[in-house]
Amino acid sequence: MKAEKKTRTSRVKNVAVATTETVVEVEAVFPELTDAGAEILEVQESVEITEADYTNPEQAADFLTRTGVDRLATVFGNIHGIVTKQQEKLDLEHFKQVVAALPPDLTLVLHGASGLPPVDVSSAIAVGINNVHINTELRVAYHDALQQELAEEPNETTPYKMLKPSFEASKKMLLEKLALFGSVNRL
Repeated sequence: MKAEKKTRTSRVKNVAVATTETVVEVEAVFPELTDAGAEILEVQESVEITEADYTNPEQAADFLTRTGVDRLATVFGNIHGIVTKQQEKLDLEHFKQVVAALPPDLTLVLHGASGLPPVDVSSAIAVGINNVHINTELRVAYHDALQQELAEEPNETTPYKMLKPSFEASKKMLLEKLALFGSVNRL
């Protein structure tokens, strides 16, 4: 294991140990999720990801044992951000192998769900994902609605008026995602 990975694992373990007696849950990604590099762009043309980037089931189990995290995000075709010139696709068969190597009560998290086909997200939930991250999609919906409102009303200066379309766009997207996740009326 590279020194950088050992250091990261040690840092994650230190956080997990420090929060053991609290209600704080520690979440980690293993291995680190692919993105565009040092300058992470939320919307980009493409991101190279191969099976070599995927989470190794045995290494994930070892990482979990060594760190004691409460929530684990794995890599099985997911990336941070949204891509415009490639189709993202989750490798659910690989994810099933990861799930089989981990304790059944572990909270599994899908980072990088923005831009994934809805069928991939719902299928990932069906085989073990408990928490889905869609941050980029929400930010893009907010941004686009704000940009449109400012173009249509360039002299508007009242925040509650010019921000309302952004909030509504974000709310609409969130309600659609909650339905996709099977989370409507679950709280």
